[in-house]
Amino acid sequence: MGVDHPPVVSMRDVLDHGGSRVQAKYRYITSRCIGKDLDVSSVAVGSGLSGNVFHARRRIGGGQCAVKSFIKGTLNKEETRDLKQEVEIYLTLDHPRIARLEGVYETKSRVHLVMEYLTGGDLADRLLEQDRFTERAARHVTRQILQAICYLHSRGVVHRDVKLENVVYASEDTDDIKLIDFGLSSRWDGTRSLKRACGTITYAAPEVFQHCYTSKADVWSVGVICYALLTGTMPFDGNVKEPSTTILQGLPWTSAFHCLSPNARAFIKLLMCADTSVRPEAAVALRHEWLVSHPERHAPLNRDMLSSLQLFASTSRPQRTQMLIEAWHAPSNLTAQGRAQYLTLCDGEPALTCDRFTSEVVSYFGMRRDEAERLFDALDDDCSGLVSYTRFLAAVFSSQASPDSDHIFASFDVGRYTSCPAVVDCGLRESKSAVHSDPVSSSTVSSCFRGLLRAVCMCDGTLYSASRSEQHVARGQHGTLRAHH
Repeated sequence: MGVDHPPVVSMRDVLDHGGSRVQAKYRYITSRCIGKDLDVSSVAVGSGLSGNVFHARRRIGGGQCAVKSFIKGTLNKEETRDLKQEVEIYLTLDHPRIARLEGVYETKSRVHLVMEYLTGGDLADRLLEQDRFTERAARHVTRQILQAICYLHSRGVVHRDVKLENVVYASEDTDDIKLIDFGLSSRWDGTRSLKRACGTITYAAPEVFQHCYTSKADVWSVGVICYALLTGTMPFDGNVKEPSTTILQGLPWTSAFHCLSPNARAFIKLLMCADTSVRPEAAVALRHEWLVSHPERHAPLNRDMLSSLQLFASTSRPQRTQMLIEAWHAPSNLTAQGRAQYLTLCDGEPALTCDRFTSEVVSYFGMRRDEAERLFDALDDDCSGLVSYTRFLAAVFSSQASPDSDHIFASFDVGRYTSCPAVVDCGLRESKSAVHSDPVSSSTVSSCFRGLLRAVCMCDGTLYSASRSEQHVARGQHGTLRAHH
């Protein structure tokens, strides 16, 4: 018989550091093993500091995902602490430029992280294929990385291992990237310096070697990435022990570097400035002339998006919760439009705030400001003062029939609801059969899905008292970002 180990994850710590109660509750699973929901293969799709990442498929719906597993008994105290920090930080993150953590399964002996399945390969592979990037292509990638870093820093998180291998493309036919691997990430309170020297030596800032650094260490790493993309070489080799000395000697500034535009050279030198008082924060770096002189094209906002947001806001909280769960499992190829629209609304900000949302909605659609604020309040279910990325996706999907009917029922546990009169009357099994019939119209899919969703919400209302339901979505009950010690 195996040894029982104490839980690694503390939901109290997740909520205390800004995690959404609803989003965390449905993604942290201790009531069943991962094999009930996923078929995990032996095919490794990636590797990280803590081991391999394996391909998996959902048993219901067949959706693809990536799984990283840990055996508690093989971890020492430091590794257990790192895992706890990785999972608890990851459960609080939700941004288009960060690979989504779809779920965490913890048993008495193991922890499994279920992540978004990205098929485009990492930035190191792309660079190897292309030798070097044009300034236009490097600018596009660098902006996206800084958007991810800016979001992390706004949440009080330092990544500490930003490198080419930890930037992954959503798919082979897109240039949208996502930041991965939070195994070395740490919370930072904005005042006290971090001490632990960690990360990858060729990307590490000089102050990391001195055991005294801040979130600006991530900005240095972005500068290293940008240098590599534009010159095709790394500024430092693996033997470097003091990068600031190398910079003072002028060694990284090669002829390939001097062939870059003045703005590109100035940008890289600023991010790789050894003087941390000169090196900018990520948010400031995003406003550098090299980036803003060639602004990215924003996705157009349209009436369909606004109608979807209004429809989502008008539904009940249990319905919105169910749609949110669906959105967490949506594959990247189905989220491209919503992802672009969310970033357009953010307009350079790390997350979608009330002021930003109302300003953009009033500007684009001529809506009265008080109406836009009421719409925001309805979308901000957890009273965080933000509309999270996945909640926005759920809202955008609310008026659409899924183009892939397999995904519609992906998160419905048939066995759970077979004894519920509301679902039986709705005809759960028959509805699933109807959706999988050929041919099937989008109106049939939408009708079946909406009917089942209403029935499930009714069923959940009978399984859980109204007061308890209200408690777990009550305003003001969710954690907000606090100083981290």
